[in-house]
Amino acid sequence: MKLRNLFTSAVILSTFSVNLLADVVQSDDFIVQNSQCVGYDCVNGEGFGFDTLRLKENNLRIKFQDTSNSGSFPTNDWQITINDTTNGGENYFAVENIDSSTMPLKIGADGAVSLGHNGAFSLSSGGNLTIRGTLSDSSDKNLKENFQEVKSSEVLEKIEKLPITTWNYKGDTSSHIGAMAQDFYKSFAFGPDNLHISPRDVAFISMVGVQELVEQNKQKDQKIKELEQKVKQLESLEKSIKNLETLVGVLLNPNKEKPVALAK
Repeated sequence: MKLRNLFTSAVILSTFSVNLLADVVQSDDFIVQNSQCVGYDCVNGEGFGFDTLRLKENNLRIKFQDTSNSGSFPTNDWQITINDTTNGGENYFAVENIDSSTMPLKIGADGAVSLGHNGAFSLSSGGNLTIRGTLSDSSDKNLKENFQEVKSSEVLEKIEKLPITTWNYKGDTSSHIGAMAQDFYKSFAFGPDNLHISPRDVAFISMVGVQELVEQNKQKDQKIKELEQKVKQLESLEKSIKNLETLVGVLLNPNKEKPVALAK
């Protein structure tokens, strides 16, 4: 009798253990009105603080698997990946394209950001931005207002007086050339403040300066043509005077031998 009871208890315990390990399928909405922890390392009495959802284990991944299989519905699978899984690996937050095995977004522990295929857009933790391609910012006339004509002569004069030096950012040994934001803002008053310089403003200030130089060169070319014309007129007048002097000399000295030819 005792053996039968022992056997029955063992069967019940075995069945209960199997049920504990089985998947739980909920065919209706599942609502948690408090915090939730998912992962091998969640413990009873987990201290959530303000966390609503916590993932807790040594390999953290959230996968989005699209099961669309008809028509032209999108089917791409995505994954949020946290850190490398290897010893000595990298700490990061990333969004992976599972279908193409690429990482379109990666944020390093130091704040560096990489976007696009193979880091086509890269922002270092020190603030250096590198792109592989063309930077196009909006310049639609319909987005702008308060248009005013630019006096290119004044711009060129300010460019001439703008201090330009070579330098490097603190903590970065790479060399650069350019003006200080304080000097630039004092001269042109473009940009949000005296601590930043917009590449757009620099480019078009340079363009205005080039336009002024082109205009000045045109004016100088015109003056040179006028002076060349006057020189030709003076040369012609000089020849005419010489010829006149020769003729006067003949008239005043009729017996003197006549010149072979007059100046042309």
